[in-house]
Amino acid sequence: MVKNTVMKNKLKELSFGQAHVAEASAVLLILGDKSQYDIEKVVNYSIKHHLIENDQAENKRKRIETYFATHPEDKEETGLRLDLGLFSMNLMHVIRAFGYDSVPMRGVNFNDVLDYLKISEKLFPIMLLPIGKARSHGHDHIREDSKNFTTIIH
Repeated sequence: MVKNTVMKNKLKELSFGQAHVAEASAVLLILGDKSQYDIEKVVNYSIKHHLIENDQAENKRKRIETYFATHPEDKEETGLRLDLGLFSMNLMHVIRAFGYDSVPMRGVNFNDVLDYLKISEKLFPIMLLPIGKARSHGHDHIREDSKNFTTIIH
């Protein structure tokens, strides 16, 4: 989380001048860490927090191994983008529930942001998420009617 005004102004520069970055109360940098997909870490965490019993560990381990064998991309950057995208969407709902606004942003020179903030290259940048009280109404949006791209299978 970046709250320092000087640093937010630098992040604005690295975000191609997007004003929301500097105007926000805080800017969250959402980063992914592929090491979190370590199967033993996941199983041990589940045991430690009583999500499973010790005798269920091998079954959980095998299910995760089977899943990753079927979807190896899900333990790489593709998986991080999906998992952290879902996390960020939920976080944005929480932020809104507390009366604040947020703006998910990908239009950022993430390599320079990581260098500037001295963040390990082992972490994958997913998005910037400026948060704060909106000063003005955001842009209007129009969505295509879902009938144009949805098929209901009976």
